[in-house]
Amino acid sequence: MRPAPRWSFLLMGLLVLIADPVAAQPPREGLRAGMKELTLAGGYTVSHDIPSGAGPTVRSVLVMPRLGYVLTDPAGSAPLRGTLEVVGEPFVQLFTDPAERAGVGASALLRWIFATGTAFLPYVEGGVGVMGNEDLDIRQNNCNVNFVVEGGVGGLVFLGERWALTGGYRFQHVSNANICSQNLGINSSLFTLGVSYFFP
Repeated sequence: MRPAPRWSFLLMGLLVLIADPVAAQPPREGLRAGMKELTLAGGYTVSHDIPSGAGPTVRSVLVMPRLGYVLTDPAGSAPLRGTLEVVGEPFVQLFTDPAERAGVGASALLRWIFATGTAFLPYVEGGVGVMGNEDLDIRQNNCNVNFVVEGGVGGLVFLGERWALTGGYRFQHVSNANICSQNLGINSSLFTLGVSYFFP
């Protein structure tokens, strides 16, 4: 009989670490004011040809730790009932196309998390950010300092009282605000996936 592969033990260990006791229940009535969120997430971006003929396709991968603070108890009436969260998100961005470049930055977002009465809590979010990056030297942008405007949707799937898997989609517009000579802007889709921990 072949021994179990090492990755299976790593997976089992991860599940033990993130699983709450059996009695723990997801926050079915929504998150509460004062709760904090720690998230480790990754992302992938691909640019769109907006405006038409703007320039080469830009692709990148991101590491995106996240710190959130829930501002309100559940408010409103179904189906819009939910809580408001403010999120700070530093990131490291590694561009893979059209050239290998690196950047770092941070975004601030507001997120409305819907209280669904289930372990799945969808959300909508939007925010702004700033980043410094190695010059991509493309038609859309040739600047080392850029600004980000973004918005999108996502969801939290709670595995217990505190741990959740999170995933989302954002549309991003990256611009240098005419600081540099080329500023058509980079319009991209950002896909994210991560693990979140909520605590009082």
